[in-house]
Amino acid sequence: MAEWFDKVCVPLNALVSPGGAAVYAQVSREGVYKRMRAGKLTAFCFHITKEKKTFFGGKKILKVEPIVYVSVPECQAWRKELEERSARIEATKTATPEDDEAFEEAEGEHTPTMHEFLNKDPKDKKRKNVRRPYPWEDVK
Repeated sequence: MAEWFDKVCVPLNALVSPGGAAVYAQVSREGVYKRMRAGKLTAFCFHITKEKKTFFGGKKILKVEPIVYVSVPECQAWRKELEERSARIEATKTATPEDDEAFEEAEGEHTPTMHEFLNKDPKDKKRKNVRRPYPWEDVK
């Protein structure tokens, strides 16, 4: 699958979703979020927003969950690093603590809030007029 993806997307400098990054790098989705949270994987995030007037004429900003894309070359490098580590461990039959840590990071651990950090925009802490929309509100 990775070879096919290389032929199709790399010439286009494509980006993939976190789920696509997990398939491409041959790691778990939780591992992708863990690496993003640690700052080792670049993610391009943006929120769709809509400005609305309140009942009293003020302005509220509705902000939906972010749309996230991950860089393909970084996924390639991560996959290559893991493959090299696996080959070295296979050849020498010994694993270093760094190897164990790298594979543990790739596995990640599933928690209900594993991607919660994506929803928290640091700029929103000081803005009182930003909120998440209700499911019935149209933001698009």
